[in-house]
Amino acid sequence: MDMLHLFDAVAQPVFLVRDGLVTFCNDAAKKLLMEESSPASDYLQSPLAPDGGQQSVSVCIGKQTMHAVAQPYDGGMLVVVEQSPAAADNFALLNTAQALRGPLSLIFAATDPLIPLLQSAEDPSVRRYTGVIHRSLYQLLRATEMLELYAQAESGDLTPLVSCVDLCELLTELYQHAKPLLQTAQKNLTLSVPSGALYAPIDRRLMQKALLFLISNAAKFSPPDGEVRVRLTRGSRTAVIRIEDDGDGMSSGELSTAFSHFSDVPHLRDPRDGVGLGLLLAETILRLHNGRLLLQSTPANGTSVTCELPLGSKTDRREKKDPIGMLRSPNISKYLERPSGGFKTELVALSDVLPSSVYDPGSF
Repeated sequence: MDMLHLFDAVAQPVFLVRDGLVTFCNDAAKKLLMEESSPASDYLQSPLAPDGGQQSVSVCIGKQTMHAVAQPYDGGMLVVVEQSPAAADNFALLNTAQALRGPLSLIFAATDPLIPLLQSAEDPSVRRYTGVIHRSLYQLLRATEMLELYAQAESGDLTPLVSCVDLCELLTELYQHAKPLLQTAQKNLTLSVPSGALYAPIDRRLMQKALLFLISNAAKFSPPDGEVRVRLTRGSRTAVIRIEDDGDGMSSGELSTAFSHFSDVPHLRDPRDGVGLGLLLAETILRLHNGRLLLQSTPANGTSVTCELPLGSKTDRREKKDPIGMLRSPNISKYLERPSGGFKTELVALSDVLPSSVYDPGSF
């Protein structure tokens, strides 16, 4: 086995220089567009010292300048880029989320043969308990997915696959799936869209998640029988999506830290906040689409979130719809490939809002 390939498991870029050429680079380096057999001078800010001893160097890979340590290895010089604390934290967070995903998928799969046995029991409370278990699993799936998205965004690995999408059609589809679900939580969802079509260049799957994060937040902080209003309008150069609620609202202090991550004092947090990344992720996804997210709120008067996206043209409609999956546990391999697996995106995104009865396997 080539021992160099053990470095593919290392988070930071590692490459080997022999006779002025890069003869090996690990997966992390390749992600930054480093190529094997290319001149080392393309990446090294200064030549390696001729004595071949351990030395500190600066490298530039993928337009990023980083510090590194070079040392003799296998007839060449092995260059190991120093990982910043923030990058290390993101890598650890992504690893943690992905480590949770495997056991979580197995738990989902294991419930399939167990649920019919449990529901055949005479105790009527068993059905209620199975709904609680399934809802909790969906909440774990949602939290895991949000942590993955956050880590990918922070490391610059969250890249939209853009195509021109009709926002009227996208919002109408979300509305049709989310409205009856929210009604089970005593929340009313309304939608207003212009006639015809309104196109924007977006990653349909990512934008769907961003909008559901915002709708979930609005529903969570709305009172019983509260209303969440979604309205799409056309600006001069942008499409404008406004999501409003009649909930608690936010103070000026809360508004100032609304897009901060992990900054809340634990004992002062509202239990409805969950992971606390929904608003931040939605804002990040808007920025990745050259859009912006604006937040307006006052205590006791609800919150209004405005999303602005550049307008597109209907001449390019090559879009990939995120298929609506089944509520039951998916095939494990498919689940590991896609963040929401074969689950309905709405049931994952709204799991902190919906009652456990929605997740009763007997109603599938």
